[in-house]
Amino acid sequence: MYYNQVGPRKITNRLIDLIETGVLDAREVLIASLSWMEDDDVEKMAEANMFFVDYDEDDDDEEDEE
Repeated sequence: MYYNQVGPRKITNRLIDLIETGVLDAREVLIASLSWMEDDDVEKMAEANMFFVDYDEDDDDEEDEE
């Protein structure tokens, strides 16, 4: 079971359990979650989890080559 840093999250844990048991598709839940969130929230979440770190460095390298 997944626990957030600030404590247990009942609905989050339920979704993760449903994904892990194969009841829900992870990609479908991801797309629904990202679509539900405002773009600013998606950006903050991506930055907090450092999802763009490697990609931003690659983008900078491509710009330098031009």
